Amino acid sequence: MVASDAISTGELILYLLPVIAIQLALMVYALVDLARRGEVRGGSKAL
Repeated sequence: MVASDAISTGELILYLLPVIAIQLALMVYALVDLARRGEVRGGSKAL
């Protein structure tokens, strides 16, 4: 691997940003869904 072929930190962040945004959106959706449910199957909401 030649040094000029290496990916820079800025490029890496740009590639990972959409993945991180999707992950955060799914986590928020899951927490909101959990908060709105009256009961959950298999234990308590705290778990």
